[in-house]
Amino acid sequence: GTVLARPAMQAPDYRLTAAVLDAGVAEAAARGAPVRMVLITNPENPLGIVHTRAELEEVLEWCRARRVHLVSDEIYANCVFDDATEFVSILDVAEDKYGADDAFVRTHVHALFGMSKDFGLSGYRAGFLVSRNEELHAACGGIHVGHGVSGDTQLRIAELLTDDAWLDDFLDVARGHLRAGYKVVADALDGAGIPYVRATSGMFVWADFSAFLAAPTREAELALFEEVSARARFVMTPGSAMVAAKPGWFRICTGWHAAKDLKDALTRAVAVVTAKRSA
Repeated sequence: GTVLARPAMQAPDYRLTAAVLDAGVAEAAARGAPVRMVLITNPENPLGIVHTRAELEEVLEWCRARRVHLVSDEIYANCVFDDATEFVSILDVAEDKYGADDAFVRTHVHALFGMSKDFGLSGYRAGFLVSRNEELHAACGGIHVGHGVSGDTQLRIAELLTDDAWLDDFLDVARGHLRAGYKVVADALDGAGIPYVRATSGMFVWADFSAFLAAPTREAELALFEEVSARARFVMTPGSAMVAAKPGWFRICTGWHAAKDLKDALTRAVAVVTAKRSA
């Protein structure tokens, strides 16, 4: 099949809607590729936004009307750091709306999760597919032959995920770090007048550095990336690697360094790019 990646953000007020999916279908049709599955990320990477229940219901209705599989990648589910923002799984939305015994819910709605984001355990190489589709289960059975998760790793993951007290403490601390890191980046960008998407989740900020490009091209974007990396010793992910709608968008990761180190790095990076305004 053909994978059609939609731009990470097409407008400053981007939200996931049926109209966005319709545009994707039109583009796929022009390529002669009928849409069989919709894959979303919730919370979104790189935008750091969380899809609301209403948005998920709209997408669910769209997929159900067309008998299209809906897969929700929820690997950032526990990275919501804004207290006013609620994450809800597509599995809960589907069962609440249509019932657990609905044929479409049983066969066409699936969720993905893993240990590498919420828990920083990328070395475990462990992920989860949650689906009630028995044919899909059978098709995935062969994956274990060459990509199995060791018994020891499975045991440790089971112990971790069933320790409710530890989970509550760990995730509370983790969200505090994410909140602090986001504030550092947001304050630096606000101070420099650099536009960005207001995030409520995740470990990244999606920022618009297009005003600092020598030209509105991918080549100029990569040149700015290399300059900031070399002069500020700060690495941002170019938008071209994230299917950005236009050159100049960058993803800034906020969740790794301590707040002070992140602030120092942002100060250097902002100094490099803002110097171009007077150049």
